[in-house]
Amino acid sequence: MLFPPSNCVRVKAGESINSSFTTNKKELYHESTYVKGFKIDFRFLTDMEGEEYDIGIGECAMDSTDTKAIEDEGKLSREAKDAVDKMLKVVGAKVNTKIWMIQTSDSSCFISMLDIFDIGLYVTNHKYSFQIPNTIMNFNENIIMILKYLLTMKRDISKLGDSIVSSLDLRPSTDDSFNRQHKKNELNPRLPFTRDTYYTPPGCSVSKLPYHYSGPPPPFILNTLHVLSGTDYVTRPTEDNDQSYDIYGYRPVGDGIGIEVN
Repeated sequence: MLFPPSNCVRVKAGESINSSFTTNKKELYHESTYVKGFKIDFRFLTDMEGEEYDIGIGECAMDSTDTKAIEDEGKLSREAKDAVDKMLKVVGAKVNTKIWMIQTSDSSCFISMLDIFDIGLYVTNHKYSFQIPNTIMNFNENIIMILKYLLTMKRDISKLGDSIVSSLDLRPSTDDSFNRQHKKNELNPRLPFTRDTYYTPPGCSVSKLPYHYSGPPPPFILNTLHVLSGTDYVTRPTEDNDQSYDIYGYRPVGDGIGIEVN
């Protein structure tokens, strides 16, 4: 009902896997033969050039005591994080890239949003909680509030879906009539903020940390860190390829006391 077939957003119900998430996981566990991304219970999608872009995701559990309900909370955050990372590759700086997350446990429903705000800083913001009505009285008392929540979510999801579709028109192309390029879709300035996702190992494989997992602290706290350190600030080298980064993205700089983060 929220997204009719004519809308640019479609709903994919039943467990499904985003192929991009599988590709990311294969890069981390490349030695494994059978690797699959997260199975998502239901998804709000926009299709562009054969690719599925997740705008909203949801997980369902039979009751709140089910271990699946507990595991779904962290799983939802990682699914939404991957969706944000993929979204930033195709939309401009002015587009609101918040991904909606829906978790249901028994008759309880929790709705949140996730977005990226700084280097490696992904923030989940709880929006709404409500009980799905199970009596006529509860329905009459809560239906207006529930519809308000759902229509707000629909508005944001549809707007993001429209932004993805319209981004096609901003890609570099040649005008046949005037032999000149259309307006280019510039790189989203938040794209460098993204960091790799941790995935649980497939089968009996050993768990691995992603290579691009950590990063430098946000710029707004650098001065505070400098004061607390009690040492002189070590300038980051511009060209120093003699010392390689370790698996956590660190390497020594200067006199060996400081470290540089990749």
